[in-house]
Amino acid sequence: MIKVFRLMRPKLKFLAILTILLTIVQVLCFLFSPNLFGSIVALFSQIDSGKDIRINILQNVGFTVPTVKAAIMWIAIIFAAIIFVGAFTSLSAAYLANYVGIMHSRNLRNQIWDHIMHFSKREIEKFTHANLITRFTTDIQRVRHSVTNILRTLITGPINMIFGLVLALLINKNLSLILIFLLFPISIILGIIAKKAIPRFRRETKYYEDISLEAQESILGVRVIKSYNLEAQQENKFQEANVGFSDLIKSNYNMLNIGLSLIFLFANLATTALLATIGFINRGKIATKQEYQDIIREINIFISYIFVMIHGVLSSTMISFNIARGIRSSKKLFEILETSPSIKFIESDKKITNGTIKFDNVSFAYYEKNVIENVSFTLKPGETLGIIGPTGSGKSTIANLINHDYETNIGNVYIDGHNIKEIDTVSLNSAITYIYQIPALISGTIKQNLLLAKQEATEEELIAATKAACAYDFINNFSKKFEHELETDAANLSGGQKQRLSIAQGLLKMPKILILDDSTSALDLKTESVVKANLKEYFKAYPLTKIIISQKISSIMDADKIIVMHHGKAEAIGTHNELLKTSQLYKEIVAVQLGGQSE
Repeated sequence: MIKVFRLMRPKLKFLAILTILLTIVQVLCFLFSPNLFGSIVALFSQIDSGKDIRINILQNVGFTVPTVKAAIMWIAIIFAAIIFVGAFTSLSAAYLANYVGIMHSRNLRNQIWDHIMHFSKREIEKFTHANLITRFTTDIQRVRHSVTNILRTLITGPINMIFGLVLALLINKNLSLILIFLLFPISIILGIIAKKAIPRFRRETKYYEDISLEAQESILGVRVIKSYNLEAQQENKFQEANVGFSDLIKSNYNMLNIGLSLIFLFANLATTALLATIGFINRGKIATKQEYQDIIREINIFISYIFVMIHGVLSSTMISFNIARGIRSSKKLFEILETSPSIKFIESDKKITNGTIKFDNVSFAYYEKNVIENVSFTLKPGETLGIIGPTGSGKSTIANLINHDYETNIGNVYIDGHNIKEIDTVSLNSAITYIYQIPALISGTIKQNLLLAKQEATEEELIAATKAACAYDFINNFSKKFEHELETDAANLSGGQKQRLSIAQGLLKMPKILILDDSTSALDLKTESVVKANLKEYFKAYPLTKIIISQKISSIMDADKIIVMHHGKAEAIGTHNELLKTSQLYKEIVAVQLGGQSE
């Protein structure tokens, strides 16, 4: 948690310190009360004495007044002042603690978001989407609660313990031995609870994550689960995790309740021992009413401080376990922040102006084994490259390297003669549009989705792009046209409609390089051919470098160059007609898909 506080902005650090100071004042106001109550008890014994009446704010710290009326007035004034200051500092500290926790969690969330936005695909795959979402929500929420609890409850607990013990010692050093003996069993109980509970609370967090993941997988895969009649199996799997989670929580809190009950037992035993000790020490010694009043006053004050200490111990213990959850969550957040992006954000004067692509003997491995090996080719502005091959042959990996989602292990990728590792990141992202097989559409209107590519796009540009992608007709059929609302993941569109809308979005950007990664897989052959023809017309004003990745021969057969990938290697490179003569694998694919037709 120290790292969490180090990340605080200066203003929040100042407010955090102010919160701690206000909390200390609040606790001290609370600690004045027992002595003032003692002064009230002493007041009754001095009514008929004719002597000056003493008012103690702390033990042996106070002042005298001549009359009972003056004593009552001063006690009332002091009580009112303590109540006012205590209430003001309590409310102020509570407000500031919540403010610091909320604002720091917001800043922390922004910082983590900015950091993740610089992650490459490698880091995203390492943490997984579900894991990152959990850290954005549950973990940051736990850290927020921990910060608030540290600034408030974790401060009040130790102060109550320390000042309660000190003030009790000032009242009667002999009786304070009872507190020391009380602290001994309490320390043992807390030590046992801490040793057993903290690891169990960590397991509780792990169970929570497992249940969340299980629920997410079941919800996302509900169609598959139903289609294979796996409802009972998934329910049993979820119930197993849920029951384990519930049993662990019950066990944890049963252990805490037993420990807390024992602490209260020892506190009551200490009170009994206190009364017995006072009775034993003073047997036969108390002769006057004044002496009786003094003993009663000391007993009241001393018992008050016993329970002040117990309150400090209990509050510190309970909050410590909540903070243990926050510590685990903070470690997970810092795991993200301390992970350096494998691909750095580059600011340079090397920009993309044309779209020439060159692979120079490129090899790449996600883990140990190469996914692509010794791939070389050159693509000029305005040319189209088709990439085809069996599943897992490395087709999409080539596109990912062009998009700089990964860096090569061997060899280099050049765009416009610049090593891709040295190209300005903003220029690279602006020049390349990558349209995926599964579109990444957000909830909102169709227009909002399209404007992600070009915020200042006009109505005419939206119509032109959607017509080129064969999306305008189905959009025009909606009653609200471009203002039609999309559900999460565009669930109210068909697969083909999603792909066409995603293509239209990419066209609005007017990139130098367009990558279509199986982006027309859900389209029929007729619609696909229309989209291909429209793309040529749409970009006729300037040369567009285009990479088409597909399993379908019809998608890539018109390309200027075609790469046939097999086991991570470029098995052959050429035009459609050239490959029919030189590549056995290509001929087999054509034979299967086109029935042996070569044109």
